[in-house]
Formats: sequence, structure tokens, C-alpha cells
Amino acid sequence: MEAVTWIALGVALAGLAAGLVALAVALRLRGELRGGKGQEGIAPAPQVRAAGSPYVIHNPSKLERTEELEALVLRTAMDAGLAEPVWLETTVEDPGTGQARQAVEAGASVVVAVGGDGTVRSVAAGLAGSEVPMAILPQGTGNLLARNLELPLSSLAEQLRVAFTGHNRRMDVGWLAADVTEDAGQQSVEPGFDVEPAFPPAPATTTRTIQPFLVISGVGFDGAVMESVGDGLKDRVGWMAYVLASTKHLWGKRMRARLELGAGEQENLAARSVLIANCGRLQGGVQLVPDAQLDDGWLDVVAVDTAAGPVGWMALAGGVMTRGIGPRRAVTGALANMIMRRTRTLSLRLRSPQPTQVDGDYLGRAVALHARLQRGALLVRVP
Repeated sequence: MEAVTWIALGVALAGLAAGLVALAVALRLRGELRGGKGQEGIAPAPQVRAAGSPYVIHNPSKLERTEELEALVLRTAMDAGLAEPVWLETTVEDPGTGQARQAVEAGASVVVAVGGDGTVRSVAAGLAGSEVPMAILPQGTGNLLARNLELPLSSLAEQLRVAFTGHNRRMDVGWLAADVTEDAGQQSVEPGFDVEPAFPPAPATTTRTIQPFLVISGVGFDGAVMESVGDGLKDRVGWMAYVLASTKHLWGKRMRARLELGAGEQENLAARSVLIANCGRLQGGVQLVPDAQLDDGWLDVVAVDTAAGPVGWMALAGGVMTRGIGPRRAVTGALANMIMRRTRTLSLRLRSPQPTQVDGDYLGRAVALHARLQRGALLVRVP
């Protein structure tokens, strides 16, 4: 999983990738949001170190487990006064959730996720609600959660130091139930807690997949881009894979949907993309959704509509920039429109199946999405 890098690295002002930079610039400035932030009722993150062994959940496709790596991990753990680390590898059948739950049952002091955003997301699903902290050795293309946590990205030694001696921070976890007509093969994940309110029943003609998300999930243009990006292309050109994949979707059709928020508000949408953000920082320090914070107890919903092609995306950027940086204001116009909402629960019912992604992992084509927020559910290690 390499999350929604396409948004930050788009092509509005560069020609081929016009839509993406325009979207990133537009969303950096504040749109109209309903509601305010809330911090009430979240317990502080515990800082006392547990006595169990650290567990290292390792994705072998992202980083080779060499003798040098094992020695570095062991030495850093010993220097921190920890027991010898236990290694578990991810598999195609289980990309990290089962291994994380195994570590919790064994009394792990900390669980280190070694891999890209997909590995991190899967490990987090097994740790949510457990009070066992998750540390990250980011090895992917996007590494978006690591960027939002301001973790070191270039030094394994520094990453391990944070993993074994850093502070615990509590963050929210989003859960998405997608009712798909074309399944991309992502295994559904049981949350391990009772979702409140419960997800509504899935239509008989669809497959229900439940997935956690830590950064951003979405449907429409962003889902189409993720559908087009393959691991082979990412391995060859890195984040540019998202820019290349985005170009053929700039003229895609807008989708029509019914948005239902937890407070009872409902509205009809015509949009190129609808994003559900738990946090908003992308590569290069771009704040896609400035109001979205990891621990604010809210999901930020962004619906973007533009005229087809680069002209529409540039109009979106231009419309926002002319308003200046000031009070939150909606973006409206003949060529571009952007709506932002804030909620803890939502349902999005689509008139026709649309490509859907969660933290950059393509899920398939969905006719409905239901999102819930698990407040303060995950402990993460930070500097």
C-alpha cells in the first residue's frame, strides 16, 4: 500500500499532471467545514515500558532480513534494556494483522512494523485497542503515516532508536466497510471491537470488505489511480508511478452519491473524488487536509468536483488562491467545486460502482461506503 501520493504530486501546473497539484494546492487552503475539534474523553498515552519482548513484523518484499539488520535490531533493543526481539514475517494471506494479534497475546512490549503503508495498516488493525504500542520502520514508496508522525525516514538506526526508546502517542483509527461489486482481493479485517453504530447490512449483490485506515480512504478519481498503479511500476519509478497513472483519469466521469453524516445531515453530491481523511500530510510536506489531525477525534470528508481535464483542476486551484488564506470558505464555480465536512460516522451511497482505495490499497468497485472512527485506539511510537 502506498497511499494517496497522487494528490500531492499531480500535474496541474506541469501539464501532464495538472489535476493533482491543483487538488493539493486547493485543499491546503481551508474549505468550509462543519463542526469543531474535540479532545474530550481520550485517555493519555501510557509511557511505562512493558516487560515483554519486542516483536518485529517484517515484510520481506520491502526489506531483506540480513544478518546485519538482525544484529542492528538486537543491539538497539539490548541498549534500550529490552529482551531479545522476536521476528514474524508477513505473508500474502496475512499481511500483518494476525502476527500483530499473536504478539499482543504473547505480551509484547512493542510491535515494530517493517514495510510500507500496507504493512503498517495491517499491523495497526491487530493492535487497535490493545494498549501495545506500534513502532514503524518505513520501507514503502509513500510512508504516509510515518510522515504524519514526523518519524525519521532515511536512517534505520534512528528509526530503531525511536521504536525502542521513543514516546507513546495515542491516535485515532478509521474503519471502512466497502460494499464492492468487483473485489480486488483485499481480505476483510474484523475490527476486534463492536462498531458503533453498527455497519448497515450489505446488499445481497455485493461483497462486504472491512478495512482499517490510518491516513486517507477514498472513492472516485483517487481509487481509479490506485487501480492503475502496479507494484512493478512503483518499484521502477517510485512515487512518479502515481503521477503517470493519474494522467489517463483526468477526464474521468464524475460520480453521483448520497452522503449521510452521523449527525443526521444528508446531501446529494456530484464529485470526481470523495476522500475520508484521518490525517492529511502527504509527501513534500503538503497538507492535503490541514484540519485533519491524527488525534482530534474526527474524520474529515472532502468532496471535489471539477470540469473534466486539466482546466477544471487548475480552476479549482485558482479559485481557492484568489480567496487567500483566511477563514474557511467553500470553493464554488462553473469549473470547480469543493465541499468539506466533519463527522465521526458516515455512509456514502453511490449511484454506480466506483473504484475505491484505503490508504492507497485498491479495494475494488463499491456501491456504498460506511466509515466509523475508533477514537484514540492505537498507541504509536514517536521521537
